[in-house]
Amino acid sequence: MSDQMLAELLARLETLAARVDEQEAEIERLKGSSGQPATGADAHDSAISRRDLFVKGTVGLAAAALAASSPREAHAETRTTIQAQTAGGGYGAAVAIAGRDPDTQMPVLTTQGPYCLVASTSPSAPDPTFQAAVLGTGNLGRGVTGLSNSNYGVLGVSASSVGVRGEIPSSSAANATAVYGLNSSSFTGVGPGAGGFGVYGLSANGHGLVGATAAAGGAAVVGATNGVAGAFAAAFYGPVIVSGDFTVIGGAKSAAVPHPDGSHRRVYCVESPESWFEDFGEGSLECGSAVVQIDPDFASAADTGSYHVFLTAYGNHVLHVAERTPAGFTVRADTVLAEATGRNESGPSGTFSWRVVARRKDIKGVRFDRVTIPAEPVLPAITPPVSRTRD
Repeated sequence: MSDQMLAELLARLETLAARVDEQEAEIERLKGSSGQPATGADAHDSAISRRDLFVKGTVGLAAAALAASSPREAHAETRTTIQAQTAGGGYGAAVAIAGRDPDTQMPVLTTQGPYCLVASTSPSAPDPTFQAAVLGTGNLGRGVTGLSNSNYGVLGVSASSVGVRGEIPSSSAANATAVYGLNSSSFTGVGPGAGGFGVYGLSANGHGLVGATAAAGGAAVVGATNGVAGAFAAAFYGPVIVSGDFTVIGGAKSAAVPHPDGSHRRVYCVESPESWFEDFGEGSLECGSAVVQIDPDFASAADTGSYHVFLTAYGNHVLHVAERTPAGFTVRADTVLAEATGRNESGPSGTFSWRVVARRKDIKGVRFDRVTIPAEPVLPAITPPVSRTRD
């Protein structure tokens, strides 16, 4: 910030301080005329004016902080104070800025009231600068820092919009991070993750955590292990739904099933270059023949206009598929072969198993479809934690 801009902000602060004095005198006049605190429209107008002054006073406070912490100042003890107090005391604050914190190099603020700083804004503010209740800017350091030893470092609350928003403007060409959560807790507990979370999302009625991307080839959510052996890129405890293609690169799709020795053992999926659905069942021969009806639920998901049937006979019979239709198929025993082997059976009987394999109906699984493997993202560096905290 230039010296001229800083001087203008400080001049504005002095003007606002004079207006505070005028408002205080007006409040005392209204109280003196009736012997009671001001009420009605006069009190309402006075309260609004006081709040307006207090909002605009935050700009002066920012200017004072810059003045107190600027390297151009010769004395770190330089102290600038802004005070605002309403008739009821509800929006009051008294803040002093005195030099820099030796560790964080941030301006040191002290308070004489319950709040170090209370600010509000209104859409009717004439200057867009005042649309933010608190505005922090930093060309080299942090714009806003919140520190606490036992509670929230920063709390953002909104009744109808976004509580906390992190944004990288389109004018930036940096590979930056809009929101970064770092947990360097040394807490040791049972199992991985006992030390807490880097980012935690909880919703009472909606989704706990949502990621979205507008870039082709980008990922809405990325999980990475940073090369840590034994770590997982993602872990889900509960049902998982995937809407869209599910592709595994460099690994296998498998299930972990309980084993009698108390462990879990891995079993693998059977893979195919095309997308197939399967169904299985048993049938019985009557007079050497059987008709098998395809399950209508299976037919609704698989293309039964063309499908494969595999048979296994439970007995000394040779079976074949005599007919296939979208609704089912007919199985017959080979009586000629039975006679040739000396069984002379006119109507063989017995049971058999069948397996039907049909292509998936709703999507076309391209045979050996070519897959483009996305590049592994470059993760942001781990930022060291702040060396000192303060309530």
